[in-house]
Amino acid sequence: MNKRIKNSCVFSNVKDINDAGIINLKTGEVARLLQVKAIDLSLSSKNDREFFFYMFKNVFQISDLNLKCYKLDEMINLNNNKMNLENLINTIDNENSIKLLQEEKRLIEELEQNGFTTSSIYYFVVISKNEEQLKKKVNELIEVSNELEPSLNLEIINNKLEIYKFLINLYMGTCSLDELLWNDLPALISPFNLIEKTNMLKFDDKDIQMVT
Repeated sequence: MNKRIKNSCVFSNVKDINDAGIINLKTGEVARLLQVKAIDLSLSSKNDREFFFYMFKNVFQISDLNLKCYKLDEMINLNNNKMNLENLINTIDNENSIKLLQEEKRLIEELEQNGFTTSSIYYFVVISKNEEQLKKKVNELIEVSNELEPSLNLEIINNKLEIYKFLINLYMGTCSLDELLWNDLPALISPFNLIEKTNMLKFDDKDIQMVT
């Protein structure tokens, strides 16, 4: 970077999101978000794994496919678990059982505080010049993914709330979903302040270590 940029919204290429879940970009292009259901190949044989990745190359042989792949970490919501434990604590008379339930609840809260309750979620983003071409490329991608063994299950994300959650996570934004929905300004997904330091970037209150 030749200069420090305070408003990091300039890095976001999102213009708006329509009711059909299509992302309109500042470049004039359109995009679709697809969630990739993770598959476990660890129990497959070496030949099966090699065959899967051999067939997976067909994805990149789709003509004029502009595809971006993301792996993002998301906090697991354990509020229901804690509420259930709290209800049990208030209804059970056995003192030993209550102590065990309290310890289980304390453990969950400790894991949350230390950031250990996260899961990895995988996404594809397909970008095209117009909606007609976008629909065609998404269908081709899904068709190729279904032919894999094991098949790669793709889910088109149409819900604006889910797309906003993805974008907030992607751009490390700090605004709430309520702010996005009320203002309908996807630019809010970006952290407001970006500070460049010699060994790290600072996004609002988050320090991002840079490793080369």
